[in-house]
Amino acid sequence: MLRTFARRRPRLLALLALAGGLLTAGVVLLVGSGGAAGDVSTTAGVSARAISAPLFSGPTTVAMASVPQLRPGVSTGNPASLKELSPLGEETLAQTKANAPALAPQADELFDGQPRTPGKPTVGFEGLADSNTICSYFGTGCEPPDMGLGASDAWVVQAINTSIAVYRTTGALMPGFPKSLQDFAHVPAPTPVNCDPGHGNQAFLTDPRVAYDPVTERFVVAFLQLEGAYGIASNCNFASRYWVVVSKTSNPNGAWTSYSFSTANLVGRGNSWADYVQLGFDSEAIFVGGNEFNNSGTAYNGAWTLAIPKARAEAGAPIARVYGFGGYTASDGTATRVLDTVQPVNSYGDGRGGPATEFLISSFNESVTESKVVVFAFSNALRQQGQGQHLTGVVVPTRPYSQPPPADNYPACTNCLETIDNRISATPVYMHGNIYATHDTAVNNGMSVNANVHWMIVEPVLDQLAVADCTECGEITTATRVVADHYLTYAGETDDWFGVMQPDREGNLFLAFEYGSTTSKFPPSSVYLARRATATNAPGWGGGVFLRRAANASSDSRWGDYEAASFAGWNSNWIWFGTEYAGGNGDWATHLDRVNYQSLDER
Repeated sequence: MLRTFARRRPRLLALLALAGGLLTAGVVLLVGSGGAAGDVSTTAGVSARAISAPLFSGPTTVAMASVPQLRPGVSTGNPASLKELSPLGEETLAQTKANAPALAPQADELFDGQPRTPGKPTVGFEGLADSNTICSYFGTGCEPPDMGLGASDAWVVQAINTSIAVYRTTGALMPGFPKSLQDFAHVPAPTPVNCDPGHGNQAFLTDPRVAYDPVTERFVVAFLQLEGAYGIASNCNFASRYWVVVSKTSNPNGAWTSYSFSTANLVGRGNSWADYVQLGFDSEAIFVGGNEFNNSGTAYNGAWTLAIPKARAEAGAPIARVYGFGGYTASDGTATRVLDTVQPVNSYGDGRGGPATEFLISSFNESVTESKVVVFAFSNALRQQGQGQHLTGVVVPTRPYSQPPPADNYPACTNCLETIDNRISATPVYMHGNIYATHDTAVNNGMSVNANVHWMIVEPVLDQLAVADCTECGEITTATRVVADHYLTYAGETDDWFGVMQPDREGNLFLAFEYGSTTSKFPPSSVYLARRATATNAPGWGGGVFLRRAANASSDSRWGDYEAASFAGWNSNWIWFGTEYAGGNGDWATHLDRVNYQSLDER
């Protein structure tokens, strides 16, 4: 049951130091077991270790006006898409998805009816779409888009796979855009010279994320580079790097600062590499994360998170090395599991940037039905007061979830569009004292087993006095609890997947997702829902509104791999969504939409 939200900081408890084990320098982890959804949480088998990553290049000043506009690609490389990469492994994931009818939880409620059309966002316009210009690495385009989005009161920044664009909030694309991420961040070509002529000797860049911090009024773009692994640029020197580019002002058309950090072997050995960029922030740091695989991509090593000093990055100051944690594990009550996609939140707090603690959240991404998530508090990111970085974690009960089946691609095929796995794919949000997150699950609605969004609101509770003489070393406590969690379920053979959730300043909730229905004859489209903070029923969304209704099936099989939202700030109270749909040519296209309640009586 949702409640009316007040603008506040997380609950802080003045407690005696909680029992726990000091595993490595700067790491404190609590131990226990969990209960039913809605109960207070305890922790179970949570662990991680300290890691660090050296600077590869930067700080480099980038003048956006001097970055050239994209031109059509000259690459003849193949393939245009790579296989989805899951910690479960390709074979186990496929078997588990095929077993979705046996593992799927039952729907808690069914939506009455289908989304309305046409939609009524305040502002909506076309974003970037696949082409040999927008995604030039493979010459003919690529799939999926991998959506990054950051929006202020004046500007919208979108990134997809290898390109970046800046729009006015009216939808006008700024002159000189789109631009390549390689030119934007000053990414060098792979080495040695001419080692990958089939792809035009371009750097392989993917998985962009974008964030806008309305307190400091800066944009952040992060993406990964990979060479010499997973079949990418096999004749080139191995490289696994994260590029993090931070705007110097509130205007993304101006100057930026580019940094890159080596992400090789952070969790693992033998040229292991990082996949699936995660990006978040709090009042002190920018947080990036990834999933580490062996060189061939056949074995999963573990997840990691690094903290980049935010004030230094925004000032363009040198940063020699960044620090964090990796190799996360936790017990789901039956076994200790290696976690993946440990997502940092965008911490908006109560309008002043949130607490000096970053929250991380991860699902259990396994081949069995699970019913818990793991929430971490990553505190003292800047290693102040004579203390190291501090990490504590709790395991929180939720509704059951299992691996989602592929989604339908009406009218072309059924169970044929990618839904990845149980990971939390979109960037979670911390606001009003709560964490807002979504991921995908199989759900049995009594007529069909479909891919559905599982959305949740978690209230983390901190103890700021747990560590003597370190007010920055907050610890998450067993009072942390789930406030609400439900499935997004329609009737019939209807899929909704890749959800992203964002509250506004009053605590009203907005949720966007991909949508397709064989029963109702809807090709892959995008939809959003809204509900008032004062809503007393759960889930209480209504049927939804189309952001972009597709007219035809997609010719792609890869989808996602995530959608995006951005909160423009406490003054405008605007929320922006970036979603994917099947374009008129059958390939993927994207839509950017601003949504908000426009009157007190609007429902």
